[in-house]
Amino acid sequence: MMPLCSSFCIGGRPAIYPKMPATGWRPVLALISASLSIRPCSFRLPAKVRHPNPATVPFLDVAASAGGGRFIDHSAESAERHISFPRQWLHQVGGHNPGSLRLISISGDSMAPKLEHDDLVLVDCSQTKPSPPGIFILDDGIGLVAKKIEIIPNSTPACLQVSSENPSYHRYQRAIDEVTIIGRVIWFGRRL
Repeated sequence: MMPLCSSFCIGGRPAIYPKMPATGWRPVLALISASLSIRPCSFRLPAKVRHPNPATVPFLDVAASAGGGRFIDHSAESAERHISFPRQWLHQVGGHNPGSLRLISISGDSMAPKLEHDDLVLVDCSQTKPSPPGIFILDDGIGLVAKKIEIIPNSTPACLQVSSENPSYHRYQRAIDEVTIIGRVIWFGRRL
C-alpha cells in the first residue's frame, strides 16, 4: 500500500502543504474555495520520494587543517554520528561505494577559497591513489591536512607535490612512502 498525502488540488494539480493549520484544512479551504477552483483530493507520492534508499555515512569528530592535526581512525566504527544521504545522489557525486565514505570538517584557511574553515567534506577512502591529481585528506607526517596533491613525474623516489589553494601557504614535496592518503575529497558542503 502506497502512503497517501492529504492535500488539495488547485487547477487540477496537487498542492502539498507541509504544515496543517491548528484549525485544520476545512476552514482554510472554505475561505479560499469561494474565489478559486479548489477540490479536496488525495494522491500518491512518487516512488523516488517515498523510498530514497538512504545510505549512512560516518561523521568523524576530527578536522583536517593546514598544519597541525592528528592521525585518525577512519573506520566507520570510530564515528559517533552518522548522516544519511540518498544512494542515487552519492553515486552522482562519485561515491560509488557508500561503505568507504567518511565526513569530516575543514579547519583553517589553507584551501580557501575552495574549502573554507568549517566546511564539511565527503571523503572517499577507497580512492587513495593520487592519480588523477585532486584534493585529498592525508597525513603528511606533520598532521592531518586537506591538500591538493599530484605525483611529480620521473622523481626517484616517487614524490608528491603538496599544495594549498591559498597562495599564502607554500608548496612542498613528500616522498610517497612518507604520506598516508586517507582519501579523495569528492564533495563539500558549506554553511551560509
